[in-house]
Amino acid sequence: EQYACVPGHELMPDFFLDAANPDEQLKQTKDLDRKVAAAEAAGASGQDGPEVVQIMEAVKSMMSEKYVQSVGGIFVFKLKDGGSWYVDLKNGSGSVGQGEHAEANATLTMNSANFVKMFNGKLGSTNAFMTGRLKIDGDMVLAMKLEKIIKNLNKSKL
Repeated sequence: EQYACVPGHELMPDFFLDAANPDEQLKQTKDLDRKVAAAEAAGASGQDGPEVVQIMEAVKSMMSEKYVQSVGGIFVFKLKDGGSWYVDLKNGSGSVGQGEHAEANATLTMNSANFVKMFNGKLGSTNAFMTGRLKIDGDMVLAMKLEKIIKNLNKSKL
């Protein structure tokens, strides 16, 4: 009654909403809230999933002096729902490790799901940055070289 334009008249249904059962929608919303809470609790432990570890092992296996000379920088990946990893493509024949690197040139912050999508070739780093799924601090030109690293990683998987 309080939302009626003309007091005493019945409200018209909203034709833009699905005609689903409101009780079913409430149940789905509560289920989704539980799933989100469980995912956040799992991520709060700071543990990276096996996919992240596999990707970093694959990057580690690609390290070479040639790569280091062509890139010349240190990346740090901060995963919002996991830990941090660094990829050193500046010193020696390169290295990969958990944690942060004191001399990082570019710090990339994202969640683990987007990290996995990006390294599997399903999400471009430029697209991720433009849509806000990836935040870059530091050397943007160096960060753009990440696209090349990911393409080479995906070629080596084939």
